[in-house]
Amino acid sequence: DSLLALGVGVYRDLLVLAGGCPDLVTHEGHLPALKSQVARLDGPRIRKLLRVFAEADEHRVCNVNPKILLQRLCVGLSK
Repeated sequence: DSLLALGVGVYRDLLVLAGGCPDLVTHEGHLPALKSQVARLDGPRIRKLLRVFAEADEHRVCNVNPKILLQRLCVGLSK
């Protein structure tokens, strides 16, 4: 649960940074690392990774088997 929320939050922060809105970052203490990641990822890739985490969180809410949920998350992140 907290891993998925963290993933959604981090990729959301990457997306707002990529969009030029650093004032909207919620993980301010990690701003240098986030900026480093934004430099390596493009907007479409960030959106895809955010979607992967958000879908995993939706599946968690629907009581999907945790093992299957994590497998799908790992596959989604590797593509």
